[in-house]
Amino acid sequence: MINFNDYNWAFPGVKKQKINAKINAKALAFVIGTEVAETIAADEDFCNLLIKSDSFAESSIKDDLVNQIYYVDLIKDSSVLNTIACYEKLQAVLLSEPKIYDLLDPKYKYGKMAGPQWSFINDQFIIPGEYE
Repeated sequence: MINFNDYNWAFPGVKKQKINAKINAKALAFVIGTEVAETIAADEDFCNLLIKSDSFAESSIKDDLVNQIYYVDLIKDSSVLNTIACYEKLQAVLLSEPKIYDLLDPKYKYGKMAGPQWSFINDQFIIPGEYE
């Protein structure tokens, strides 16, 4: 099992530790329909595992509602690759079968700035309130 907080660069103290350990990060956008539902910055290996998964499923591990820890199975070719412990919104987004995009890919003009509630239209991230 993977605890997302150990890989989440937004979690207090993690980013500095990762930089000191020379661990690379990736930033991902989870798009449902044409809306960016969530973004994360995490260890490159963790992000690659999410990208490699072809689907996500509720885990058989019971969610820990007291500590707000939720579980998701990462599926590839009908087999569970791993299970992640994460926060509720990330679980909900993953279970919605999002398309996952690398925000650092230079083909995305505004990828490094994109965040939740942005649009993703014609293979580009669109700043809220703007149209290209």
